[in-house]
Amino acid sequence: RKVARTYSVPEKSDEAMQQWERQNIPWQLLQKPPDADFPRLTYREAMDKYGSDKPDTRFDLFIQKVEEPECQPDPGNSLRGLLLPNMCSEYSNKKLKELCQEMCEFLLQKGQTRNIEVVAVKVGKDASWGRSVAAGSVNQMNRVLKANPELKQRVLSTFQARENDILLLAVGKQDDPCEALGYTRSKIGPLHMSEEQKLQLNWVWITDFPLFEVGSEGKIKCAHHPFTMPDERDMNEFRNLTVKSSHDELLRVRGQSYDLVCNGVELGGGSIRVHTEEIQRHVLEACLGHSKQEVETLFPHYLAAFKVGCPPHGKQHFAK
Repeated sequence: RKVARTYSVPEKSDEAMQQWERQNIPWQLLQKPPDADFPRLTYREAMDKYGSDKPDTRFDLFIQKVEEPECQPDPGNSLRGLLLPNMCSEYSNKKLKELCQEMCEFLLQKGQTRNIEVVAVKVGKDASWGRSVAAGSVNQMNRVLKANPELKQRVLSTFQARENDILLLAVGKQDDPCEALGYTRSKIGPLHMSEEQKLQLNWVWITDFPLFEVGSEGKIKCAHHPFTMPDERDMNEFRNLTVKSSHDELLRVRGQSYDLVCNGVELGGGSIRVHTEEIQRHVLEACLGHSKQEVETLFPHYLAAFKVGCPPHGKQHFAK
């Protein structure tokens, strides 16, 4: 089901979706008072904490950033970790190695350029660094850790790791480590939920999505669709973007789009649409590299609408 709104701004769209929730979902299923709003997470918060833009928030397994430059010789890399409490008995060294390899393969399936290094360690007596295994295309982090006992203990202290815990560490570019750990989190977390947690319905809004993302071939594409309005807070940065801009510059610009998620499943979402020709051409031509002729051939009806006057508008969709 889709809903279109003219003269719309994100706050009004949120209000419309919340009204739809209250009219169409029994409050007993919402498991909250009928007049209460759903919690919100920005896209950045969701990726940093859960490793997914569709997080299941019923269980408390959280990704953390590790501020240890020695573990990531490449300054463009990011190091993240996920602590699995009291799980040593469930994983033999072979099974733990397979889990690390599975994390790497998960990313490679999404794009051949997405490589990470994963190290998994079993926490021993007195919170010591126990047996560890590694996987990935490089072996830098593992070598550095093996040669530096003090560094290993600092990393364990960051997570307040205890005996019989498993610590997963992933290093790579941009959100690759977060996504790999998020994959593991979504796989392992539900297996350890209580019966009460299994019956919960945890709803959350995800907001402030990036306008662009890196596609499977390493090229920039629109994260939502090419008609999403850039965030007003990033408009100056947006106007300076070109096809020659770095990935980091392009990925910093947010779009006015949002999703409604329940227990790790997207059940609705929407966006505010571009309503000026100048901004639309900048997305398609300057950022995505289409020629002026291509744009006029592909979207003549769209450009015509801008010339006769196009009000701010948005669209939402809901799961059936």
